[in-house]
Amino acid sequence: MKQALIKLSIFLFFVLHFSFSSALGIQTLIKNRITGHFDPVEDPSFVLILSEEYPIKPMYVHRIVFDAYLQMREAAQRDSIEIPIVSATRSYDRQKEIWEYKWKTFRGTPYEKITKILEFSSMPGTSRHHWGTDIDLCSVEDIDWTTPQLQKTLEWLKENAHKYGFFMPYDDNSKRPGYKYEPWHWSYYPISDFYTEYYRKMITYEDIQGFHGDNLAKELDVINRYVLGIASH
Repeated sequence: MKQALIKLSIFLFFVLHFSFSSALGIQTLIKNRITGHFDPVEDPSFVLILSEEYPIKPMYVHRIVFDAYLQMREAAQRDSIEIPIVSATRSYDRQKEIWEYKWKTFRGTPYEKITKILEFSSMPGTSRHHWGTDIDLCSVEDIDWTTPQLQKTLEWLKENAHKYGFFMPYDDNSKRPGYKYEPWHWSYYPISDFYTEYYRKMITYEDIQGFHGDNLAKELDVINRYVLGIASH
């Protein structure tokens, strides 16, 4: 019931907030949101994460997601576990910067470069980080998650994150297609489910363009394998 109410509130937000301030239709607005073509700085449904805990860079995340995260963080701290956010919302432009940097760095054919980039980085327009529902915790380095400290953190998250609405979309299930195992990546499913379903229904390969290698998106089936190829919760 709670999840249904949250999804309804998200939809109503789009209808009430944007219908009076934009000539764009509601479908176009949602499409822009889920492909990252918006600025979270200017979106009132997003909140700035900026404090002594996050001194390196300002980050934004959906307000509802941040409230749930704070509750989860408080519970973790009671168990002597720290789960700082190290990455949150990324726009299409920011994802493109990451993609193009790796494109220039990696060697090989376009196909070889793309498959290498896609091990951990999304094509612009396909990242769950566009949505404001997904956060990276503690570290995005594989080696760090082999330490006793982060192994303990991961065990806590697996046992407790679902209580606050979070799940690991890229788990270690070898039967799941798409990205490699990302123990740091956690998604707030009451809202991300809403966006996942809209992505399934609304986005085509014509919407995934504007960067090196975009012509291979359909051949690599990135929508089904990467965007929709997630773990259950």
